[in-house]
Amino acid sequence: MTSTSAQTTVVTHWTVSHGLSGYLPMSDDTAAWLSWSDARDALIADMRDYSETDDDMASDLLSEMPASDYARDENGEPDYGDDIPTMRATVNSMVADGDVAPIDGVEWTGWVADSDGRTIYFSLSAHPSSECDDMCEVIDSDS
Repeated sequence: MTSTSAQTTVVTHWTVSHGLSGYLPMSDDTAAWLSWSDARDALIADMRDYSETDDDMASDLLSEMPASDYARDENGEPDYGDDIPTMRATVNSMVADGDVAPIDGVEWTGWVADSDGRTIYFSLSAHPSSECDDMCEVIDSDS
């Protein structure tokens, strides 16, 4: 008796998430990518969007503070010093730095503080497509 075994190809889905450290992701997205590089691009876009929104809200709050609470710079404008929002600058640095940026084909997690000092994590994770149970919306950049 001979038996034949069908070779199965494991398809990997790459997913992106973010959230407050210690908590489940903030999004209910079930988007998945077949390509690591497409997922990485989505991760970076998510990180930049989140950090830009956070910086904008922090800047708006900062501009509502009485200018008299801050020293003046050489142009007579309030010098906000360490209160200036920096989440977007930190994110840009993270994704550009070869030592901490995502590495091709590897899962990745990074943490950055928001304007309230809370630690926000961002992750790029892999899982076999069989774990999706029709819950993943696969995004294919070629379509």
